[in-house]
Amino acid sequence: MATSVQRNLISLIINFQLVRPSCFFSTLCRVTGCVKLHVYFTKAVFFILGLISSHSFVNNAVVFLWMDYLIDLGISLPLATIALNVQEGLCVICTFLIANIADAYTGPYKAIVFSTASYAFGLLLWFLANRFWGNSSSTMIILLYLMMVLATVGKASQDPCLKAFLRDQLVEHKPNLNADKDQADEVPSKPDISIDYDKAEVRRKFWWRIASTVGTVSSVIMAGGSDQRMMTSAFSFSVMALAGLTFALGKGFYYSDKPTGSPLIVIYRVLKAAFVKRHLQHAREPNDYYMNDSGGLLLLPDIRIIRLV
Repeated sequence: MATSVQRNLISLIINFQLVRPSCFFSTLCRVTGCVKLHVYFTKAVFFILGLISSHSFVNNAVVFLWMDYLIDLGISLPLATIALNVQEGLCVICTFLIANIADAYTGPYKAIVFSTASYAFGLLLWFLANRFWGNSSSTMIILLYLMMVLATVGKASQDPCLKAFLRDQLVEHKPNLNADKDQADEVPSKPDISIDYDKAEVRRKFWWRIASTVGTVSSVIMAGGSDQRMMTSAFSFSVMALAGLTFALGKGFYYSDKPTGSPLIVIYRVLKAAFVKRHLQHAREPNDYYMNDSGGLLLLPDIRIIRLV
């Protein structure tokens, strides 16, 4: 009996010694893979994280208190609620407009810089209102509404532009093999969307959560250390302005896709061609078409009404 027990103990010890290293190395490989997937840092990310933290800070220190500001200035609760609902609707409209303008014309970098400047200017107005017109409720209300509009424009670029812009910086861009050898490392090509952008989105969420948490914690510390509205507005303006300046200074490290142009331009050109050439005879050669360079268009039958369809 003792012999069988000893054999069982020996076999358990041997199995434990065999399994334990394999489990350890397996766990270590998983942790290492997780860290490599999430923690990917580039020079461009350093200039963007401050802007993300500043958005989180201002949202908690100023934006979430708009209702309290309106009520403190003598606005009734129903009117204050209407004002905030209008602001939310304006934010949706601005988000749509800024996203389309950035994608078609300006690119995300210019859109983010413009919206950040609008955000900072709105916070500056709110600081000046608390500093010089604190005793005039009517002036404070007007400046508060103006600050809300400018801050809404600043917030509108956060989701469509800033998140996508951060994700673009976290994609492992591959060198363009079609470029010159001297420029092969400088000209990034279109990455594999099915792989690189999935990884970049995971990394984007990781850095976004860290930066947002830092901004939130900073706003809580600021709120606990000071009850003065003027100091909060001044500090919020300083944070947003400094973050925007830092973001602008990192322009040389950013990677972003070029604007694609608006499809509305194509509609405009078609309508313009139909209007300008409405009195012409049916086209007999490709040169009669508006802005045609390929010479490969099919000449359809002469039906005038189709020109305006």
